[in-house]
Amino acid sequence: MVKQVLDAAGRLDLLVNNAGYGELVKADEQTTEAVARQMQVNFMAVIEATLAAIPTMKSQGGGRILNVASIVGHMGLPGIAAYVASKHALQGWSEASGYDLREHGIAVTCLCPGGTATEFDDHPSFDRHDGVSSFTQPAATVARAGLRGAWKRKPLVIPGLRNRFFLWAHDRLPWLYRRIMYREARRIAPRD
Repeated sequence: MVKQVLDAAGRLDLLVNNAGYGELVKADEQTTEAVARQMQVNFMAVIEATLAAIPTMKSQGGGRILNVASIVGHMGLPGIAAYVASKHALQGWSEASGYDLREHGIAVTCLCPGGTATEFDDHPSFDRHDGVSSFTQPAATVARAGLRGAWKRKPLVIPGLRNRFFLWAHDRLPWLYRRIMYREARRIAPRD
């Protein structure tokens, strides 16, 4: 991948890691194989792409890495435990690697959107449940926020007032956040 970019453009200024998928499956219904698949796609693939890009960025004096995680990288959400775990890992990697790479002129930005209008919930597991949130932001809005943050070298971008409110509630009013999440967990029970 890096060689193809260098052959075509001569430089690698921005790496966008935007692979990921989720399954709406409660933790007690998960298999280790399904969790491992999500960790591979949502987390390890980012590590592989990033480690491939770093030598080139270091040799050219810098670059930017934009990792697309999720607001659930900061908080739990019922019904998607494996996805949440992979995004927690990605958020942690993004923050820590940002510290490590700064001295080389490489900025790491972690984009943590909430619901985004994509094919994400096209996975068949989402068809088996009621109550999945319909709130989404347009993908173009989320992408613009991420790119703006990467060019400004921001370590963290959380687009959308609603997403920032939920993060605030999670951190400042944990009792309220937990009450809402317990109610949400009951709403995503499989249909009979």
